[in-house]
Amino acid sequence: GAGGGGKGRAMAAGLSSTDGDVVVFLDADVTDFAPHFVAGLCGPLLTGPDGGPVVPDVQLVKAFYERPIDGRAGGGGRVTELVARPVIELLFPALDHIRQPLAGETAVRRTALDDITLEPGYGVELGLLVDIAEAYGVDAIAQVDLGSRAHRNRPLEELRPQATDVLRAALRRAGAVIGTG
Repeated sequence: GAGGGGKGRAMAAGLSSTDGDVVVFLDADVTDFAPHFVAGLCGPLLTGPDGGPVVPDVQLVKAFYERPIDGRAGGGGRVTELVARPVIELLFPALDHIRQPLAGETAVRRTALDDITLEPGYGVELGLLVDIAEAYGVDAIAQVDLGSRAHRNRPLEELRPQATDVLRAALRRAGAVIGTG
């Protein structure tokens, strides 16, 4: 749901319903899901560079991809470009290399989630990213290229609740006292 709605709550419910050592989250609005999404996300948590031994320092894997909108490359990700990137640049510059900070395609070690409270709404992705970086360092975050991803693009006016949740999650982690509205 919008405005502090269900994305983070749904992820927390899924987490409590599983017991695996690695948890993979995939956005529900992906219209071109492919099995390589899961394999790609799990790769850095299960194997090391070039298929070698696992690198135990990696705790979180974020997908990145091209997000075409209306057949044009780079037209998607409006909340990322207009809210998340500027907030990261100003408040969490060590994370500015993350290509898709709001990507819903994420894999994480369950142990890394033990002391983290997932944001209830759309701020869950940014919150998780910042929390993992603060707990384990930025080198604990890997990124994988999943190619191109199609998803449902909402009208601009429907993006405000998502943008508000992302900003709220960032400001909380920066120590700001904010309203609950």
